Amino acid sequence: RRRFRPSGRVTYLPMCDWREDGVVTSLHDGARTHVTASKRIVDATYAETRVPATHPPTFDVARGALCIAPNALPDLYEPDADFVIIGAGKTSMDTAVWLLEQGADPKRITWIRPRDAWLLNRKNQQPSFDFFPDTVGALAAELEAARDASSIDDLFRRLETADLLRRIDPAVKPTMYRCAIVSDAELAEMRRITKVIRMGRVTAIETDRIVLDHGVIPTSFNHIHINCTADGIPPKPPQPIFQRNRILLQYVRRCSPTFSGAFIAHLEATLSDDAEKNALCGPIPVPDAPRDWLRMHVQDAKNRHRWSKSGEIQSWLIKARLDRFSAMIARATMQPTPERDAILQRYREAVQPAMARLAELLASADACAKAEPKPLLPA
Repeated sequence: RRRFRPSGRVTYLPMCDWREDGVVTSLHDGARTHVTASKRIVDATYAETRVPATHPPTFDVARGALCIAPNALPDLYEPDADFVIIGAGKTSMDTAVWLLEQGADPKRITWIRPRDAWLLNRKNQQPSFDFFPDTVGALAAELEAARDASSIDDLFRRLETADLLRRIDPAVKPTMYRCAIVSDAELAEMRRITKVIRMGRVTAIETDRIVLDHGVIPTSFNHIHINCTADGIPPKPPQPIFQRNRILLQYVRRCSPTFSGAFIAHLEATLSDDAEKNALCGPIPVPDAPRDWLRMHVQDAKNRHRWSKSGEIQSWLIKARLDRFSAMIARATMQPTPERDAILQRYREAVQPAMARLAELLASADACAKAEPKPLLPA
């Protein structure tokens, strides 16, 4: 409103559908606008975000049963109500924390959590230089855990022991990893909810029961069911980012969608050869399972290695507002202290053996997965 639209350089068409032929149709009044890209389309649909407000539940809900998206909670919240949180991802975690912060009784909250997740520690994700020991120290500790791991299970034990990854229930082995970040306070709140249902996904909410893949639990018309099942960013196989007539946005750094978009834009603005751009932008697939933690690290390291060979890219990274980590390391190098030097030395010594070990663990795991016999289908 204040900069781009008054410049005359931008036409903004919100609440519209776009078709491959360039026709943009308003969802409000059906007006059609034909758009022609001056160079190529920047396509963000491959990283499409799904939220419960726009993606209704995939299970049946009986007439009269109350099933809402989390954003409807502020209007319907009752302190004495019974709540059912449906979902295992970050949306369900945020919903659980919000309910408890409003004073909901944790004994009156049922959490249907088909999978448990490994979670990143928020303390280690702070981009301010004041947090250099925690943030960059965590990067070094990750590499050391990978370097010394005897197996994938051992790797995650080491990451948890170092407080780099955590889980809500220490007694349940996580089968999911989606880059979710939680603080100590959030984790403590979520652990107050003890009525956790692990019977698979919901298939139907009926008048008096909830039907799941592996059983049923009671419910009632008085329960507020909160649907948190939308698959935030569905995992998809990687594709070349720079294509003939479009730029297909994907991650180029693990768990960093905004930085990835900025980096892709920088290459488009400064380089002309798509092959060179794609060589610098190995897509990092959106994670789903714990094994994807390893895949993201390996591809992230490959990208960083390629970037390190370009002085121009290194200069941009240090100044980029969406990449404070490079600036932190550069500042620590220019303003050395014994503590900072020790952390950077740990990082340098661990990076190559860690990446080699992660590649070995992944190759072994993939080979075992291919060798597993496929289940026989009934005749």
